[in-house]
Amino acid sequence: MDEQKQCRPHAQIEQLHKIFKLCGSPSEEYWAKAKLPDVTLFKPQRPYRRKIAETFKDFPPTALALLDTLLAIEPSARGTVASALDSKDQAAGV
Repeated sequence: MDEQKQCRPHAQIEQLHKIFKLCGSPSEEYWAKAKLPDVTLFKPQRPYRRKIAETFKDFPPTALALLDTLLAIEPSARGTVASALDSKDQAAGV
């Protein structure tokens, strides 16, 4: 059991870096404002660029735009379910 507990933080950081590789790294401003203990453990050594559009290039443009908004790393740029539904209604002319 102790061995699993020791491996878990490393696995969580690895998962976080996988998210950064897809969604891009947070900005330097984000890291400066982050109130995380040991923020250097989470921050990638080199910034990753966002790869949503190229990863999901076969998606319809409206789906890609929605995915791009919902997968924003920085909370202030991230869409909500309500904004996604409003966007869908606007696209349908409702």
